[in-house]
Amino acid sequence: MNSKVKVALGVIAALIIIAVPFIVLGGHEFAGTDDQAVEMIGTLSKGYEPWADSPLEISDEAEGLFFTLQAVLGASILGFCLGRITSKPKLEDK
Repeated sequence: MNSKVKVALGVIAALIIIAVPFIVLGGHEFAGTDDQAVEMIGTLSKGYEPWADSPLEISDEAEGLFFTLQAVLGASILGFCLGRITSKPKLEDK
């Protein structure tokens, strides 16, 4: 199989994996696990009050930015490590 065909099939598979949850769960809101945990605790324990608050109050946009930066940093480290692992045997052969 040609490498261009493999790449195209990989992209199509990735798009299907991304699109299926949105199609199947069309009108649902995707909430984070932190929000779901707070809701569940409130449901199970009626008199619950949090004993600590977040020291920083940040907006949703800043929260998204921090999450994106964390994802970029993690992907960069993973990519660097995988690159080193795959290039090491090539360098040793020379």
